[in-house]
Amino acid sequence: MKNVVPFARSAGYLMRHARSNAQKKRYLDALELYRRAAEQNPQSSEALMGMAHMYTQMGLSEMSDRLLRRIAAAGGGRDLCCFGMAQNACARGDYLSAYGYLVRYLAADQSRASENGIRELLPELVVRISPGTPREEVRAARLLSVAVACGESGEWERAGRLAERALLRGDGQAHLHAFYALALTHLGKKAAAAEEMRAAWKTGKEDVRTLLTLSRALHAAGKNRAAGKLLDRAAKMHLSDDEYLALTDAALAVGEDARIGRLLPRACSIAPYERRFLHARAVYRLRNHMPARSAANCWSRILRIDPEDSVAADCLEKLVKGADANAFQYAYTLGKSENERRRAVLQTAALMTKEELAVQWKRSVSLRTVCRWGLRCGDAQTKEFARRVLRTADDDFARELLAESPPEQKKAYNRAVPVYMISADENGGVYLPPLRWRRLARRAVSAAERLCPQAVNAVYVMMLLLLQSEGEKAPMRDPDALAAALLYKGARAVDAELSVHQCAQELATSDRALLRQAERIKTDEPREGKPCS
Repeated sequence: MKNVVPFARSAGYLMRHARSNAQKKRYLDALELYRRAAEQNPQSSEALMGMAHMYTQMGLSEMSDRLLRRIAAAGGGRDLCCFGMAQNACARGDYLSAYGYLVRYLAADQSRASENGIRELLPELVVRISPGTPREEVRAARLLSVAVACGESGEWERAGRLAERALLRGDGQAHLHAFYALALTHLGKKAAAAEEMRAAWKTGKEDVRTLLTLSRALHAAGKNRAAGKLLDRAAKMHLSDDEYLALTDAALAVGEDARIGRLLPRACSIAPYERRFLHARAVYRLRNHMPARSAANCWSRILRIDPEDSVAADCLEKLVKGADANAFQYAYTLGKSENERRRAVLQTAALMTKEELAVQWKRSVSLRTVCRWGLRCGDAQTKEFARRVLRTADDDFARELLAESPPEQKKAYNRAVPVYMISADENGGVYLPPLRWRRLARRAVSAAERLCPQAVNAVYVMMLLLLQSEGEKAPMRDPDALAAALLYKGARAVDAELSVHQCAQELATSDRALLRQAERIKTDEPREGKPCS
């Protein structure tokens, strides 16, 4: 912390030094200065925006999102927060959500379509969200993503049902069989799990994702040696950075010290601020008789990233009390007994009356810590208990926490979401335009697939921008010309060389009518007869 100012200064002074540290890529020092500035001036969103940007730079997109949602809920630049969340979602590989946030950012001010950040982000999303992906594969992928989330939170029965439905949609995909095997193993259905493992192994021997999921399934079945062999097989492949991090996560689940020692250095180099790897490094050092101070440094670094981190604080407390190295686990979670204790505290508080909770809320600082933990844990029931407590408490702290962790939009997960159903409402829910607008968009998309395939998704963005500026009941007036205008605007958004005349001719309308309808889509001014540039 040598670069952090050690004495009291004004918020403006702290902000200037934070920006200086950020420019020098001293992200932790910048983060702490922004945090101190926010504590001095809670009403200003500038310091919180700085913290969110630092978290994004550090690769901690979920922590950045929490701050951005809090800023948006307080009215501090909701549209700018949408752009930040679009970047974070894109970094996580959640391209549909990124696309939705980007639409909401552009809807606030269509002139932003020409900004450098948008011109870089939009083409990437257009490539990633492929309209040519078979519908059943899209359904299977979305069902699997929900199944994985349920498995991470311990809801294996629901995860198994979703994985089975995903298999019906995408039969023959090895990673679907592997995850279904993992769910069946956790449910104790050993024979069925073994059959799914064999199905996954037939076609997934060279697929990293399948091998890692199978290793988890074998570990859950108590076959650590077989799980380790699959991890070693995956480690010999040519892995991308993301695949290497997934391999390290799988190795941490199996928990063999020698393998973890080989994988951790590169994982910490790829993601130096990832807390679960810092925690694993601390545990590895203790288990291999390295100085306790070196392990404490890892947990202290985590607390610099997030002062409210319960796992790091608990581990440091145990270390000070002289706990044995075997008391620390590689899993980045509190111990089972502490988890159960916190769940019981939340359940008890959730059943209190408003008057009883008000007394307890003022008296117990630890209840606030437990509520924050409950919102960030993987268990859905615990999250709901925490939300109920916070809704009843209803003070500034409670409202900030609720704004950081909104309820999940379940309806967005249970069916395939075509690109024209991208989120466009305040809560991130799925938005389906009226039938007449979908038909219009299909006409423009069909033309785009023939003339300019890379503009397909941009056509949908143009339609959403038009609907958000004029409303669903806006008259179409000239459907042929409007479809041509959507095509032309979509082509411009991705810098495709498609002229006004080409678009008009493809949809049987005139250049003049196209330009007249294009004026309704306020992104930039088209020029007749000149290719998009």
